[in-house]
Amino acid sequence: EEARLSGQHAPQDLSSYACLLRTRQYWRQLSVALHAEVRDCLERTTRSDPGYPEAWAALAMITIDEARLGFNPSPARPDPIDHGLQLAERAVAVAPDSALSHQALGLAWWLRREPQRSIAAYEQALALNPNDSAILADLGRCYSLTGEWERGIPLIREAFARNPAQPSWYRIVIATYHYVNGRYDDALEEMRRANLGREVILGHVALAMIQGQTGNRAEAAKAVSEILRLDPNFPIKAVSEFERRNIHPDIIVRIVDGLRKAGLAVPPSQTAGGEWL
Repeated sequence: EEARLSGQHAPQDLSSYACLLRTRQYWRQLSVALHAEVRDCLERTTRSDPGYPEAWAALAMITIDEARLGFNPSPARPDPIDHGLQLAERAVAVAPDSALSHQALGLAWWLRREPQRSIAAYEQALALNPNDSAILADLGRCYSLTGEWERGIPLIREAFARNPAQPSWYRIVIATYHYVNGRYDDALEEMRRANLGREVILGHVALAMIQGQTGNRAEAAKAVSEILRLDPNFPIKAVSEFERRNIHPDIIVRIVDGLRKAGLAVPPSQTAGGEWL
């Protein structure tokens, strides 16, 4: 099946495929510098090789990361999520049978706060390629963060079982699963296995909330310091950051409780569910 698809939508230049491989390396090792490198590479590829759907799909996800992760925002692109959605739709139009194109669409709808449309896109991607570990993990993330742990966590674990090189930052979701169930040692073990770089703020958020609950003040303070280093305004927008990732209100309550115990000054605010945090 892969051979058939590659014949239909093959890159016109091997440098286009090399660019996609470099993008996959970025997904395994998130960094600001690598993000800028692959974004430039993908922009060149879509201009020189416009019939290569994987390049459009990858560019969609890289563009969305300007907002999702705060990497290299562009003044010329004030709404990277909307722009990413347009790129993902272009990818699907070029190749409706490309799993990566539907995966990009799923990420765009997720950040547009339309989780059901996101899940539908990921399900379509998985139907096109049931063995794709990244799609399994993304779909597992969606189900988990919306509160369907029993559907989501097995998918993420299967993704790691199928692919030892699976991007380790999906372990944040498993750590959160342990965290909301009071298994703080298990949550910390998942974060140790995640081995995230200093530039991924959500990794520090996870460590802060866990250490806030364990009472390890030194480690909690260290995580809070890293959060504030990356984004001094994070405390005042923490709840909105969680909400725009479609995290269930009950989970947000638990996350914020741990962050406050860690020393992060998250001000009182109201969730969409009406509960005061």
